[in-house]
Order: sequence, then C-alpha cells, then structure tokens
Amino acid sequence: MKIIATTPGGFILQADEQEVYRLVGHYYRGNASREIQDNMKVGTEIKVSEMFDQLYKVREITSKTKQISKLAEELIEAVATRNPVIQPIVDAIITATPK
Repeated sequence: MKIIATTPGGFILQADEQEVYRLVGHYYRGNASREIQDNMKVGTEIKVSEMFDQLYKVREITSKTKQISKLAEELIEAVATRNPVIQPIVDAIITATPK
C-alpha cells in the first residue's frame, strides 16, 4: 500500500487487490464471499479504525487473561500451602490448567 496523495482530511492510498482483500480480513479475492467481492468498487468504505479497535481490545483481553491466569495459579499455590488436605485437588487443577 502506498500513499499517492493527500487530501484536506487525510490521504489517498494505492493498494493492490490482495492488500485490499487482506485489509478486510480475507487472504485473497477467492477467499471472500460473493457479496464482499461485489462490494469492492470505487467508493467502498473500509472501516480500518473499527477493525483496529477490535484487534486492540483482543490484545487487551489476552493480556488480562494472562494476568488472571497468573493470579489463579498464585491463589492455588497459596491455598495448597495453607491447607495440605486439599493438595491432591490443587495438583489436579494445576495439571489441567493450560499454560
């Protein structure tokens, strides 16, 4: 993709077909539905900001999920050290928890 001109509010971009289809979430034209293919024409708006926002939220959730997983492991460890009666249950949970 290449910036070929500026406008008062932004840029005019040049992109090949594959770049445009990847931008809207498809590997290539043949991977897109007929509806999407039919809508790829001059004037079609591609909402990149909305897609970026969704990806950013996924990244935040992934980070939070890792934090929660770490806290859960710490909690399990704390419970195990304070209550040896439930150690076998805790061991089973730790073993079953994906890393």
